[in-house]
Amino acid sequence: MSEINNNQNKNSHDKNLLLDMGLVEDKAKEITGSTIQKVATAINDTKKSILLPLFSNTNKYRQIIIATVIFIILVLGGILYMVSNNITNKGKQTNHPRVTVVQQEMIQIDFEKLELATKSEERQRGFMFRDEICDRCGMLFVFPEESELTFWMPNVYFPLDLIFMDQSGIIVKIHENTTPNNDQKKYFSEKPAQYALETKSGFVKSFGLKEGQKVDIQHLQKQGVKFVWFNIDE
Repeated sequence: MSEINNNQNKNSHDKNLLLDMGLVEDKAKEITGSTIQKVATAINDTKKSILLPLFSNTNKYRQIIIATVIFIILVLGGILYMVSNNITNKGKQTNHPRVTVVQQEMIQIDFEKLELATKSEERQRGFMFRDEICDRCGMLFVFPEESELTFWMPNVYFPLDLIFMDQSGIIVKIHENTTPNNDQKKYFSEKPAQYALETKSGFVKSFGLKEGQKVDIQHLQKQGVKFVWFNIDE
């Protein structure tokens, strides 16, 4: 009988143990489920408070980043362009000669005798009524200002070379071997001129004078002498 009671007590103890274990398991499940729920809730709260605002401003941040990258590219591109341009210019300077503008060389002409015609009546008379002049003789006609000049050769008995020059001395027009004693043929400067130089025919060729050359006017005036008048009856 005591054995049966012992068995019954044992069985009862086992049932109570199993019941307690079941309660523990249910409690554990309850605790675990509650913890997981809390963790999930915390994660959702984190998403709402931190991650969602961050990702909602993605376009704004992306625009800032893109603008910054474009700015950096433009700056680097400008630097590369300037460097390449300097290299190109250096290459051009080494491959091509440098052109330097210098003052045009002036030609100095020396005469045996050079008369100066500075007054209106002297310029009108010129070499009229003279029989001849020496090979290195001439006359410099000086006008008050530049203008298009016109010459003709009535009562001039020998051929002349006629050289028109502007105010700086540049030869603007040359007429060689003019026709003597001719009041019909006219000789034009074609460009504004302030000086005219008359010499014996052949003077231009002998000195190699050409249009565009620059004559030292001051040098001519320094060696010039007073105009010589010849009476018609002489």
